[in-house]
Formats: sequence, structure tokens, C-alpha cells
Amino acid sequence: MIVTITESGYIKRVSQQEYRSQRRGGKGVIGMTTKEEDSVVDMFSANTHDYLLFFSDAGQVRWIKVYCLPLGGRYSKGRSIVNVLSLNDGEEIRSVLPSKDFDDKHHIVMVSRKGVMKKTLASLFAKPRKGGIRALTLREGDDLVTVNMTDGSKDIFIGSFKGKAIHFNESEIRPMGRTAAGVRGIRLGSDDHVIGMAVSDPDGCIMTVSEKGYGKRTPVSEYRETRRGGKGVRNLLVTEKTGNVVAVRSVVDTDEIMLTSANGKLIRTPIGDIRVIGRSTQGVRLMKLDDGDKVMAVSIIPEKVEVEGEDENGDDSSVDNSGDDVAVVEDSDKDTSKDTVDSDAGEVKEGSEETRDDTSSEDTPAGDTEEEESDADPERKE
Repeated sequence: MIVTITESGYIKRVSQQEYRSQRRGGKGVIGMTTKEEDSVVDMFSANTHDYLLFFSDAGQVRWIKVYCLPLGGRYSKGRSIVNVLSLNDGEEIRSVLPSKDFDDKHHIVMVSRKGVMKKTLASLFAKPRKGGIRALTLREGDDLVTVNMTDGSKDIFIGSFKGKAIHFNESEIRPMGRTAAGVRGIRLGSDDHVIGMAVSDPDGCIMTVSEKGYGKRTPVSEYRETRRGGKGVRNLLVTEKTGNVVAVRSVVDTDEIMLTSANGKLIRTPIGDIRVIGRSTQGVRLMKLDDGDKVMAVSIIPEKVEVEGEDENGDDSSVDNSGDDVAVVEDSDKDTSKDTVDSDAGEVKEGSEETRDDTSSEDTPAGDTEEEESDADPERKE
């Protein structure tokens, strides 16, 4: 299933078979009908029996099964998330994590807009409550950006809005309690902020996407491993043509990437069609956008997603994406649909590897930020 969330808080789930695979560089198809002045902000792939953990701006986390979300088609608007979860007045969802492993062998890693990180045992989130539980303590003016599940041995990759990135092993972060505030993950400039975090193996690849539809994938080995708390190195050569960075994801050759624009356009492309290039480059065009439109959400779809049993409608939910690159889209109100898609896949020139700016991105000593272990004294500093 593909789960989509909009800025004004509408949510829905759609079968992956609703979206055909295309060559990179096309305009895409309508992925969601949004209200006026609304836009898609998050999208991800999950099995129907997975739990979804919703992390809010207040530091709370709530649970729901994927099959409990409203099922819709590509053109449906979805349902307000307030009618799905029990949110307090003024509370907003900042990040969503699909998961089914809540034990001591897994950790939940979080990163905030200002570069603060925290790692907590997944077993501490194993007992859902209707009103939610506290996940972390956020400082004033900071927001939760993203959350990932790890097994304790992964490499952490944090990307920033201005094209910087830092790479370190998660052993650099010790496990903390649910209410801890965390430690510094990356040191940011005054006009920069964190846009995402990827969890990968040392031999994996990092997919970087910019707001104007450009992207690239680069081996993790291209980013030297450092200690947490440094300034990092250049991840993407940000120019007026590419725009700033909006997403970083860990990928493999057999995955597919799905991009959604602010106007609701969507394109699904095999990762194998995007060639591996260097770290300090501009990338290639992934999606052709209209004037004023920009990429808002990026999702990675594994080659094959299997769901045990059937969903609540009695349909088999197993999806196999390993077939041909182009498939027929099945609309909810039509028998078949053959949308005409502009698949102009012109590449842009890569930035020279000689433009790497390692001298301006030397690591600085790791500096811990305030760390809190209980609700009793949230203002205490080290």
C-alpha cells in the first residue's frame, strides 16, 4: 500500500497497482486530488498489517494499523487525520514510521530540524495507548523531522536543505530513554536545517532529490565516515536549476522511487534507471515540473512487497513490482486507463568532481547538546 498525507492533514492508502512505472524525466500522473492551497507532504510504502507510528510536534507518538486507514483511489482526497487519530487541539503530525518490530534488538532513531538526534529501544514503544505516549522532549523552536528503525549496526546519513550531509555509524549514539532530548547529530549553518535521514549499509547507495525534480544516487563510500556533531561534506551541488534538497533515502538497484509534487502530480521510476554518480554533482532530471510546482514527498518502494493473508475487503494484498517497467493503470471509475505521459528524459550535465569543497566542510569536534532523561526536570542542562 502507498500511504499519502497532505499538509492540511488528509490521509489515505492506495494500492501500489494504481501507479504504473515510468521512465525518469516524465511529467507523471495525478496521484491525489487536494483541496485548494493544500499540498502533499509525506508518502511511503507499507504492508496492510504493519503498525504506523505517528510522531507529533508535541513529542507524542500514536499507533494505528495500515488497514484501518481509509482506502481510496488516485483521485480521492482521503480523510482528515483528526478523524483517524485522537489528536489534541493544535497538535500536528510531523513524522510517520511503518513498523512491526518492537523488541530489544531494534532501535528507533529520531532527528530534529536543528540536527539533534536520539536513539531509543523499540521495545519502549511496544504498548500502545489511545492518547499516545511521550516519544522525546523537543526544545523550543525545534521540530521533529524524521524517524527510522535500525538494528543497532547501521550507518546514519543526515542531509540538510542546503546540500550538506554527514555520515557516521549509529554506535556514536548511545540508547536513551523515551523522554530524553538527545545529542547533536550535525552542526548546521544559520540558514540551514535538516531535511531527512537515511539508514543504510556501508555498501549501499544514497538517493538525493531536489525540490525542482533533479536527483542522483551516490555510493555511501563516497561520504567519508566521521564522528557525529561535525559540519559534514557536500552532498548535492545546489544551483538555481536544481533548487534545494528535499529528501535523502537509502536505496538498492531493485527499488523504485515515487515522487509527488505540491500540485498532486506523481511519477514512479525504477532506481536502476538513475545512474550512480559522484557526491558533488547536480544529478539528472527525475520529474518535469510545471512553473511554480515543486517536489514535496519522496517514497522508496521495494521490488516486492508481500502481505500475509487478506485485507479487510477479502482481497489478496500481495504486490509484485518486479514485472515490466510500464504497466496499465487501473482507475477506480474506469475499466482501463492509458494516460499519455511526457517521458522526455533529458539528463543535465553533472557538476565536475573537481568542484568538491572538502576544505569548507571539515569536521568539527562532536558537541553534545542538552540531554534529558525524565519529565520531572525538562529544563535541566548538562
